[in-house]
Amino acid sequence: MLKFINVKKQKSHAVVSIFLFRFKFRIKLRKQIGSPVIIIFGPIGMGDYMLCRSFFKYIKTVPKYKNAYIVYVGRNIYNEFVTTYDSEYFNEIIDYDTLKLKSFLYRKSLLRKINSYKPDVFFSTNPILNNSSKIKNFISIYKGVNARDKYIGYIEDENFDKKLFNHIIYYDKNQGYIFETDRVRKEFEQFLDIKIPEELTELKMPLESEKKHIAISFFASDSTRMLSVSKWAEIINYITKNTSDNTEIIFLGTKTERRHLNPLFFELDSPERCVNLAGKLGISLIPIILKSCEFLISVESGNVHIAHEVGCKTICLSGSTAYGRFHPYKDNIVKYIYPEKFKELIKKFPEKLNIIGYLPPPDLFFSVNDINIENVKEEIGKLIYNKT
Repeated sequence: MLKFINVKKQKSHAVVSIFLFRFKFRIKLRKQIGSPVIIIFGPIGMGDYMLCRSFFKYIKTVPKYKNAYIVYVGRNIYNEFVTTYDSEYFNEIIDYDTLKLKSFLYRKSLLRKINSYKPDVFFSTNPILNNSSKIKNFISIYKGVNARDKYIGYIEDENFDKKLFNHIIYYDKNQGYIFETDRVRKEFEQFLDIKIPEELTELKMPLESEKKHIAISFFASDSTRMLSVSKWAEIINYITKNTSDNTEIIFLGTKTERRHLNPLFFELDSPERCVNLAGKLGISLIPIILKSCEFLISVESGNVHIAHEVGCKTICLSGSTAYGRFHPYKDNIVKYIYPEKFKELIKKFPEKLNIIGYLPPPDLFFSVNDINIENVKEEIGKLIYNKT
């Protein structure tokens, strides 16, 4: 039977076909995220954050928040710290700048971003205090958040409009002040309706210091410099086969790159020895991490240049793109591995190849995937067994 009306939903619009005519209708699609959505509005100071960070892990232990989508909104000055050490507790981390909060337009922009998640719960970990000018900058945000349940701790300010929150967690100042960690614990206990044990908190470092580490930099900004998943798997399986369980493979990268590593993990013989740090490290920590690694294996990317600066031995898998401009370094810190045919051209026409620039012509283009992986294994073996 002939269909006169047909509807197809695409990424940003729907296409309706009526007989010979086609119409596009723009539709706004909400992100497919968990439920309920919780916005945690972070404290002003770094010290305040440190005193409440140990309680975030309890949120998803509560049945009603088991599948919650948690967005942490914190100050930009400690955003990198939150990302590095506590990102496992949050689905997303966004930041705000207290210096810009005086601007009405900036507050509106931040509020619009918060409300775009259609939050069910809003929990401000900034307690209400007397004469807190910084908190006053948040009032318009508190007023404008569209959430069913809004929580905040309350200590002293009698002038605060209590109607802004339908869940106010009181602290009895007449009993004398208690240490802030204990006050925050009581706040989270009331928020989650559970008893939280008193325990020594610990800041876990990204890497276990008693183990050896080999770094992998999987991604490059240019797809022509990317090595296939199957070839990466062959390289990493060679490493785990030729090293003890005391050696871990760590993956560096950005948050957006993190999920793209999943297909690789399915092809690894020992995925339990691999640590995916992509998206969990601020870029300022990369030099420290590389400095402590045995060596780095990478496609031609920014991490190679960071490794070179800190003296981390590196095996760089390169094609002909950007030859002579971005590689090779003229020292022995970075060992470059090229496709065999390109190596032959380098020997024959060094002057010509040294000026090909960023994008080589077709007759001089060689992909990183043309590299013989046996050559890579040979160089890795030299570093593993300390052969020169």
